Amino acid sequence: MPGFQFARIETYARSASKLRGSRRAGSGEKRGKGTGGWTARQVLAEALRETGACPHVEKPEPPEVLLGDLVELARQVDELERDPPQGQRRDTPILMAGVLSAPLPPFDERCIELRIDAMNWLKSKWGDRLKVVVAHNDESHDHLPFYVTAPSWGSVKGLHPGLHARKAAAAEGGKGQKAAFTAALQGF
Repeated sequence: MPGFQFARIETYARSASKLRGSRRAGSGEKRGKGTGGWTARQVLAEALRETGACPHVEKPEPPEVLLGDLVELARQVDELERDPPQGQRRDTPILMAGVLSAPLPPFDERCIELRIDAMNWLKSKWGDRLKVVVAHNDESHDHLPFYVTAPSWGSVKGLHPGLHARKAAAAEGGKGQKAAFTAALQGF
């Protein structure tokens, strides 16, 4: 396949942190206005192309669902907001979302093979924890957003390769943890 391929994954909670990434444990400096992180529901709203949720797309179109039910996943997150699991903090990451993309327009015939390979790879990584995969055909490059949850809507930190590696490297200190995180995501 010509060019590059891209993969990105992030975790999302019911409530976005108001603290700045590396400063959370330090000074507790709050994010500036308008720079807050996204919530799990906001990520799903963008995927669903809800009004106002995807300003980066000139003419939003509904996603092409390749696996699962995106509307049902969003409904479940809405339900969690109303009735969260007993004792779960609002900032517990409950959704891992990612995107696989390639430098091809969405309707290029090579995208079919890419999508099949991507779906098989995602299923091999996360099995039945992989809940939804969609294609966004309204962007310039082929994008396959995917969504992963833990059983009973628990934390997804252990499912994120970088976060898992960082935790495993806790004894190595900050630099070792950062290196482990980076290596795990490069391997991903």
